[in-house]
Amino acid sequence: MKRFFKRILISLILLFLFLYSATWIYYRFFSKLQKENFIPSIRVQNKTTTLDWIPVHWTIEEFTDRAGMFLPIYVDTIKKPFWVQFDLGTSITDFADLSNYFPGFKQKEILLNYKTGYQNKPRYYQGFKIRLGDSTVYQVNQIPIYDQLTPDSLQENDTMYNTKIGNIGYDFIQNRILVIDYRNSRIAVTDSLSQVFEQKVEYFERAITNQKPIFLPIKIDGKIKLLQFDNGSSAFTFWTSVDQWNQWRKPESAVDTLSGYSWGNKEYWYRSYPKVKIEFLNRDVTRQPIWAVSKPGMTEPKTFLQKIKAFTDKQFGKTTFGIIGNEYFRNDIIIIDTKSNKFGRLKN
Repeated sequence: MKRFFKRILISLILLFLFLYSATWIYYRFFSKLQKENFIPSIRVQNKTTTLDWIPVHWTIEEFTDRAGMFLPIYVDTIKKPFWVQFDLGTSITDFADLSNYFPGFKQKEILLNYKTGYQNKPRYYQGFKIRLGDSTVYQVNQIPIYDQLTPDSLQENDTMYNTKIGNIGYDFIQNRILVIDYRNSRIAVTDSLSQVFEQKVEYFERAITNQKPIFLPIKIDGKIKLLQFDNGSSAFTFWTSVDQWNQWRKPESAVDTLSGYSWGNKEYWYRSYPKVKIEFLNRDVTRQPIWAVSKPGMTEPKTFLQKIKAFTDKQFGKTTFGIIGNEYFRNDIIIIDTKSNKFGRLKN
């Protein structure tokens, strides 16, 4: 009987070691973590090897002068430029319902038998072109009509805040190279970098950029963790769950509380200083505050399989619940190469 139980125990140990090893190999060589699958709304029409700079206009919050990133956009035959928010936390490009302002848009709507989470009706724009920058043109495949977004007015003298017509998402940079010049408030998207430019870039290991969401490496007390990168509404250094934030912050450090709205829901944000050492872009950033949010902006795992996936992501993928925002990059020029799965910073 003892021999039987011993064999069972050995078998269970071997099974555990096999599953552990197989999971480690999968995450080390094959997994891209919580990858989102989507069909791009737009596709670039002209390949380029130059940097076609697009100016960035920032929205301002009470705690920062650099919150949302807004870009000017030109739509087909309409002379007036509009504004879109550049948000890599969004998978695909979407537009507001513009049919009341421009009849041409209404003629390009199509009906599908499904809808996205922010549409009251399954409506799309299709069959026209948009331009960002001086020369880069995108062909619209099908842009979802974002029912929750309603521009106040679209007159010639409007400011960018009430002429926002939509969001530019990850499909804007898919299979291309994004350069964000935070220092000079501008971005460019290209298909290749010049050799001279490439030699000036310092690349960082472990980043995942060839998918949505993007993951960037940050070092917490000497251990590398992966956090999502969101340049959209995320104006912070980085934020995480309240529980994780409480573990990392100095107990004696003052806590600032701010309130705001996300997708119509009120949220509370907490800011304090860390007791752990935080390094990012090979720099010690421990002296900058860290944040928590009362209602996480990312989907929590719900089903049993999703919880298992989240657990293995954390154990083997070294992910940490949270988002890196814009503030760490304030004076940097960063490169997000979604073609070659690389993330870097232009050397000073």
